[in-house]
Amino acid sequence: MPRIMIKGGVWRNTEDEILKAAVMKYGKNQWSRIASLLHRKSAKQCKARWYEWLDPSIKKTEWSREEEEKLLHLAKLMPTQWRTIAPIIGRTAAQCLEHYEFLLDKAAQRDNEEETADDPRKLKPGEIDPNPETKPAREREGRERKKDKQHMKRKKESDLPSAILQTSGVSEFTKKRSKLVLPAPQISDTELEEVVKVGQASEIARQTAEESGITNSASSTLLSEYNVTNNSIALRTPKTPAAQDRILQEAQNLMALTNVDTPLKGGLNTPLHESDFSGVTPQKQVVQTPNTVLSTPFRTPSQGSESLTPRGGLTPKPALGTTPGRTPLRDKLNINPEEGMADYSDPSYAKQMERESREHLRMGLMALPAPKNDFEIVLPENAEKELEEHEVDETFVEDAADIEARKQALREAERAKELKRMHKAVQKNLPRPSEVNETILRPLNVEPPLTDLQKSEELIKKEMITMLHFDLLHHPFGEQLSGKKGKGPGFGSNNAEHMAYLEQNPYEKFSKEDLKKAQDLLAQEMEVVKQGMGHGELSSEAYNQVWEECYSQVLYLPGQSRYTRANLASKKDRIESLEKRLEINRGHMTTEAKRAAKMEKKLKILLGGYQSRAMGLIKQLNDLWDQIEQAHLELRTFEELKKHEDAAIPRRLECLKEDVQRQQEREKELQQRFADFMLDKETFQAKY
Repeated sequence: MPRIMIKGGVWRNTEDEILKAAVMKYGKNQWSRIASLLHRKSAKQCKARWYEWLDPSIKKTEWSREEEEKLLHLAKLMPTQWRTIAPIIGRTAAQCLEHYEFLLDKAAQRDNEEETADDPRKLKPGEIDPNPETKPAREREGRERKKDKQHMKRKKESDLPSAILQTSGVSEFTKKRSKLVLPAPQISDTELEEVVKVGQASEIARQTAEESGITNSASSTLLSEYNVTNNSIALRTPKTPAAQDRILQEAQNLMALTNVDTPLKGGLNTPLHESDFSGVTPQKQVVQTPNTVLSTPFRTPSQGSESLTPRGGLTPKPALGTTPGRTPLRDKLNINPEEGMADYSDPSYAKQMERESREHLRMGLMALPAPKNDFEIVLPENAEKELEEHEVDETFVEDAADIEARKQALREAERAKELKRMHKAVQKNLPRPSEVNETILRPLNVEPPLTDLQKSEELIKKEMITMLHFDLLHHPFGEQLSGKKGKGPGFGSNNAEHMAYLEQNPYEKFSKEDLKKAQDLLAQEMEVVKQGMGHGELSSEAYNQVWEECYSQVLYLPGQSRYTRANLASKKDRIESLEKRLEINRGHMTTEAKRAAKMEKKLKILLGGYQSRAMGLIKQLNDLWDQIEQAHLELRTFEELKKHEDAAIPRRLECLKEDVQRQQEREKELQQRFADFMLDKETFQAKY
């Protein structure tokens, strides 16, 4: 059997160099050609090796704290989306996944308070690396160098006793110790004793004054305290605010979410640390050293500082910065110069500074100018109207839905008011002609001249044509938003023609009063006509009948693009009209069929699942109904069987009883015969 070779395994240094040279020569698209140069690697492995390790743009340095915080933050925002997270951080997806698992293991070890020396991600002896493309190359000469080092170490250890014997006789280098020379003391012992005695006398006098109850300012000033104070607190470095390990917190959150129980158990949610999701980049925590100078109370105001309260003619002393940890100054007897004297640890000095600051504040407030109460209130012009509109209860907060409903009601009322000012055809949304026929007008200068009634009729026609142009321009009907050019003279429906006609014949808008008067005149005329003609109230059925009769007498001629009476048209015109109507109806039918097919397709997509579910339920219902019918049939069968059994059971019992009785009688007879035979046997035995 031939040997089967599986490509893969650890990458060598020579293979990496060959891959780099091949990429430089063939580019990053011909991976099959590049893989032909490496007999142990496939094209997919070569591509993965380049994009996971050999690409010069890959960052192989140690992970910084900012990168770790960003990794954990993005892992929570986009779980398992390592291909998306990698370019944001500037690492590869394998590096992000490996370091993420490392942080989780580190957090788990810290939670369990145990340290393990072995990394579970490292391969054990005998294991095969599943991702060798993300690991550094194995150098063959590195193993040789390691063997050489081990050999040299063993050689040195074997030669160590002889080297010690060779160097044991060499004398060590020695040097004579020099004498310690100190400078002469500047203060003698006698002077130190005098200073101690003076301090003890002052302390005894101060204690005597305190025990006697003398606490006036003169005694506290003359008998000041010059003892050595405990300055250990001043020598300490100020503590910075406690910083939180955000990397550990995010890792603990992810571990808690990974090990969460099923929500069916109920209970409280998994406790998590607070996280910041204000952006892709985690929020940085700036640690600031506390400023002890600015936080020191009762500071002497410096001359350069700007104060909000004016000082009443006082010259402020310059406040020199105190060095932390130096000896505090207490100079109430004016032994030291006045500059730089500021002891903030002395309670009496703090009280004195507080009194001075209060006095400075009082004098500064006294130096303020007197207020001028000469002002006047001017309301805007529409203030009263706004107050009426906004006069509501201040404690009541109106809901946004109520505000929107009120605005919508106002818009609807305004729209209804605007609709009332339109024509009746627009108000009732009735179909309107797409083209205006201006040829219905008759010229005024004709022979014979027009009568007054005909002139009035022409004025009405002219006003009607003007209204049609206005409605087609401002209120187009349905799909007639853009007009088409007329086929004959006098026809026009585009906006330019409508605007040109309205410029020559302007549309006049009438007021409500004029329209009301016109409606009243029409109502009066209608009453006069009804009375004169003897018309009553016309029902809807009669109106529809009259309308159908009138409409049947009108015929459209497609060749002439006009309407005419049916009795005036020829047979050919009637046939053309009917053919045109049939063609229009077929077009409508085709359009409606396409529309119905599209709707059917949408409904099939929308209701397909419901239909399949309904068919399944219908099938289950039919099966259940068949089972019910079968159960009813079996029930009736067993009921009939029970009736027959109830009738047959007494007869069977009688038969069985008779059989038992006959059997008992037969057994008695047989027992009697057996007894007779036994008696005969005994008799014969006794005789013979």
